[in-house]
Amino acid sequence: TQKQNEDDELSDLSSYLRDEARLEMFLKVLSSQRFLERFSIDFKRSLCKEMREITFSSKETILRPQGSLSANDLQKKSLYFIQEGAVQYQFRGRVMREVGEGQCFGMYEYFTSFQNTELDFEIVSEGFSRLYVLGEDEFRRTL
Repeated sequence: TQKQNEDDELSDLSSYLRDEARLEMFLKVLSSQRFLERFSIDFKRSLCKEMREITFSSKETILRPQGSLSANDLQKKSLYFIQEGAVQYQFRGRVMREVGEGQCFGMYEYFTSFQNTELDFEIVSEGFSRLYVLGEDEFRRTL
């Protein structure tokens, strides 16, 4: 029916608008990172298409020691951009460092041969956290 076709078109449009808004949010985050300053806007837009958003609840583990991953099955070498909330580096239950909104973590492991399997600390969401994630494989593929 015509009503069903209109509803389908609106659904497609709203899906398109959602995707565009998500890509613009990712682009804003990437554009704010100093280590990406020298890359073109087109390259950053391509990276945005490879990024994904994940959320964590309070005290949920993001990365565990020895590289075992949380339930979200994250890639071992990824860049994590904190859009909302904060995360803590914890060693034996003690907070060693906190990283908050607008910051990035995982850069050292991402750009060196250091592996997350060598971690001896956990990365835990302090409260509700929204992260944008870019895996190393996706970055290399985009290059």
